[in-house]
Amino acid sequence: MNDGRVHETFLPVSGAGHVKRRKKGCRVAVIVVAVLVTLAILAAVAGILYWYFTELPNGKSSRHGDRMAVRVYSGHLSLANIPYSSAYEDPESAEFKNLAQKLEQVINSSCKTVPEISPYFVRSRVFDYSDAPNMLVYYFARFDIPPEDSEVLVKFTEDALTGPLREAVRDQGRALGLEDITIIAVSSSLANPDLVMTPEERDCHYTLHASDRGERFTSPGFNKDGYPNNIHCQWVLRAERNHVIYLEFLDFNTDDDCGNDFVMVHDSLSPAEDDVITKKCGKRPSSNHLSVLSSGSVMLVTLLSDENERYKGFSAVFSQRPKVTECGTTLTAISGNFTTPYYPAFYPPNLDCTWTIKVPAHLKIRLKFEMLRMEETGVKHGACTKDYVEVGGERYCGDHSIINLWIDRPEVEIKFHSDESHTDKGFVGQYKAYDPRNPCPGEYTCRSGLCIALSLRCDGWNDCGDLSDELQCNCEPDQFTCDNGICKPKLWTCDRVNDCGDHSDEKACECPKDFWKCQDGICIPTDQECDGKMDCADGSDEAVCGDKSSICTDFNFKCADGSCVHKANAECDGRQDCEDGSDEASCERQVVPGRDRELGRGMCPKKQAWNLQPGHDSSGLGPGEDGAVTG
Repeated sequence: MNDGRVHETFLPVSGAGHVKRRKKGCRVAVIVVAVLVTLAILAAVAGILYWYFTELPNGKSSRHGDRMAVRVYSGHLSLANIPYSSAYEDPESAEFKNLAQKLEQVINSSCKTVPEISPYFVRSRVFDYSDAPNMLVYYFARFDIPPEDSEVLVKFTEDALTGPLREAVRDQGRALGLEDITIIAVSSSLANPDLVMTPEERDCHYTLHASDRGERFTSPGFNKDGYPNNIHCQWVLRAERNHVIYLEFLDFNTDDDCGNDFVMVHDSLSPAEDDVITKKCGKRPSSNHLSVLSSGSVMLVTLLSDENERYKGFSAVFSQRPKVTECGTTLTAISGNFTTPYYPAFYPPNLDCTWTIKVPAHLKIRLKFEMLRMEETGVKHGACTKDYVEVGGERYCGDHSIINLWIDRPEVEIKFHSDESHTDKGFVGQYKAYDPRNPCPGEYTCRSGLCIALSLRCDGWNDCGDLSDELQCNCEPDQFTCDNGICKPKLWTCDRVNDCGDHSDEKACECPKDFWKCQDGICIPTDQECDGKMDCADGSDEAVCGDKSSICTDFNFKCADGSCVHKANAECDGRQDCEDGSDEASCERQVVPGRDRELGRGMCPKKQAWNLQPGHDSSGLGPGEDGAVTG
C-alpha cells in the first residue's frame, strides 16, 4: 500500500478445475484484508485527531470535559557584549538563529532543574530581539500539565523560573559554550499562552518602525468586511534608541466581551502579564481616542478574535518621542498645574516623578486632582501598591473625578509612581496658595474648605460636594423648599425623582394612572402593591393586604412566631389573627379615661385606623371615643 492502492497477489495452483474457485476465495480474502487495513488507517487517523483535540497541549476540552493546562513563562535576557543590528529582526538570518540556539540551551537547562515543574517542560524558544542600552533577547518556555496532575498548578508561581534561570546563567553558561556571551539581567513571568507565537507561526505578524511624523496601520479587513474570525495578529513597533513609542487608536471597534475579541498592548516584545500596558475591547467614540506610551523603544500590539461575529477592527497611528529622563520639578508660583507625563495619553510604565510646591511662608496650599485614573480601581487609597500619587505620606489611586486636599503648611511634596504594567491616563494636578484668614476671597467657602462662586450658593446643586452650599438657604419664589431645608427648582417637583434626598419633593403629588401612592407620597406601579415585597420605602404597599405575609412593616402587626398580619390594628381587637394568638395575648387590664367601666384581659376596645394629621405624632396615637386617647 505504499502507493496508496490495494494490490492483489494470487498464489500458483495445480489443476485448472480449481483455479476459478481459488481465485474467488483469494479475492474475498484480499477484500477482507483491504477492509481491515482501511479500518486500521481510519482508527489511526481518529486516534491522531483525538490526541490533537484532547491531549495536545493546547488547552482544548477532552471528551470528558478535562483540559490540558498550559503554563508559559516569557521574559528577556539582557546581553552586555553583543552589538545590536537589524539582522536580529529577521528570523531567517544566521545571526538570529545562531544566537537563539545558544541561549535556548541555557533556558532548557534551567527549565529542567526545577523539580516541581520540570516533568512538564515541553520546549523553549527565542523569538525576538530589541535594542536598548543593552541587547534584549525575548524567549518563552512552555509547560503542559495533564488533568490528572492539576494539583501541581500551584507550583507554577510568577517567579518559579526566574531563580533557576539566573543560576543557569551564572553556573552553566561556560559549560554550555557561552564564553563569548555575557548575560547581565534576566526577567521571567507568566504569559497568556494564546499570545505566544514562534517565528514560523506568524501568519499575521508585522514589524513596523516609528518616525517622528507618525506611521499608520490597521487591523486586517478594516473598512471592508472587518477582521476575520479566529485571527491572531501581532504588530512589533520599534523606535530609535532613547525614544519611546506613542500609540493612538483613531478608530476602535471590537466585540464588547473581552473574553471573545480584544486588543492588548505590551511594554515589551514579550507577551508576559507583567508587561501589559492595557487590554481593551468594545467600541470607543471618535472623541475619546485610546492613546498609550511605552517606557522604552519597543511595543507589542496583539489582536485576538474568536469564531463569533466580525467587527470593523481598528485604525492606529504611532510615532516616536524623546524618552523622558527627568520627571517632576519645583513649583514656586502662587498657583499652577502639573500632570502625569504625556497626559491625556496613558502615562508610561516604570516611572517616578516628584513635584515640590513652595509658596510664601504666611500662606497655605490648596491642592486638587481632576480625573485621577490609575490602576487598582476600587482599592482603598491607603492600600495603593502599584500606581499611585502620594501627598504627605498618603497614597491615592483608582478612579476619582476630583480629589481636594488642603495642606496646612507652605510646602508640600507630591510623588507619582507607576510600576511595570497596566497604565492609565493619570491626572491633572492644580494648586493654589491661600491666606488661612480669608481662604476664599470673593467666593463662598464650603465646609470642606473648597471655594466656589457666590452664584452657586443655594442654586439647588451640590457644588461643594458636602451640601454645605445648599444648607440654611432662603428659597427663591421659583424654588421648592425641601423638608430638610434644601432649595430645589419647582420644576423638579413631582417628576418621580428624589431630588431633595428625603422624597419631600415627591410627597404632595398625584400618581399617574396605573400607579399606587405610598404613605410617604412616592408612586409605584399598581401591580407592586401587596406583591409580598416592600416596594415603598415605608412598607405601606404591604400594610393592609388581607392575608399573612413574611413582609413586616410599620403598618402591620408582627406575631411572636415571626409572621405578619396584614390588617389594620390587629392587636387587641378581640379577634385572634395570629396562629399563635400573640396579637391578643398582651391585652392587659386598662382603664380608659372618661369611662367608669374596666376593660378586662382580652376585652380591649377595637383600635381605629388613623390617617395622621398635623398635630399627631408618628406613634399612631389619635383621639378615641369621648375624647379618650387609645394606644
